[in-house]
Amino acid sequence: MRTEDLCARWGLTENEVEDLRAKYQGTFHAVVRDADGNVKDEEHRPNIVVNQGLNYILDAGLSGGTAITTWRVALVKSTTAPAAGMTYATPTYTEIASNNVTETVRQSWTDGGVASQSVDNSTGPAVYTCSTTTFTAYGAGLVGGTGSTVIANTTSGGTLYAYAKFASSKAMSATDTISITYTFTAADDGV
Repeated sequence: MRTEDLCARWGLTENEVEDLRAKYQGTFHAVVRDADGNVKDEEHRPNIVVNQGLNYILDAGLSGGTAITTWRVALVKSTTAPAAGMTYATPTYTEIASNNVTETVRQSWTDGGVASQSVDNSTGPAVYTCSTTTFTAYGAGLVGGTGSTVIANTTSGGTLYAYAKFASSKAMSATDTISITYTFTAADDGV
């Protein structure tokens, strides 16, 4: 619902409506290393939690829907801008191909538990290793559900939770690795 509609319905100002919204934010942290472990590039990038991800939060958290227990990082090789309407079936970005990396499946996002209204995979980042085929990574997404293990799969009814386009492209050469940590924070703004 638009802010103007909420103002009219509840008799509030736009600032009052904005103050009532919970604060959700996520960040992808990408680190590219060469074969010797030297950092070639590093970036923290805020993401968009797409509508499909927000609906999942509401469904699994408040409406008794089924929780997704396995999440994975999708590494993106197109310069696609984030958009709220992105879905697992229609992400609008192009994911890496399985021949771009040595891993045979999308890499797991394994959380370390919720603490202080935040959850992340900092104890075990998702890592991809560039195969002999070079490529450029432009972003990352968090996906889960049926079929989410298969690199570039969009046909198995999964969920796209969040997506971020990196501020700068990540050029990957053979044996380079890119590790992705995703942190999601939800907090009340104290109103």
